[in-house]
Amino acid sequence: MERIKAVVLDDERHVVNLIKALVPWSELGIEFSGEAYNGVDGTELIKEVHPDIVIRLKDCLSKHGNSATACPSFSRPDLSIPRRSV
Repeated sequence: MERIKAVVLDDERHVVNLIKALVPWSELGIEFSGEAYNGVDGTELIKEVHPDIVIRLKDCLSKHGNSATACPSFSRPDLSIPRRSV
């Protein structure tokens, strides 16, 4: 049986590390498949991994100088992206 794949996107490394440490991935039958710290890398990670679950902050932005790169938007009809905060 194929495992569920999950990725974590956030511009704060400590938040990503906390999520990675707190979620019992194996116990839940989930394969932690990667992390990204900005929208560009997050988009590439999603294209590469094709995760079933994407964990991200609502308004995560990665600032590089004067520009900001927003978290990726998704165009996969098979991937459900809930728009709710916890």
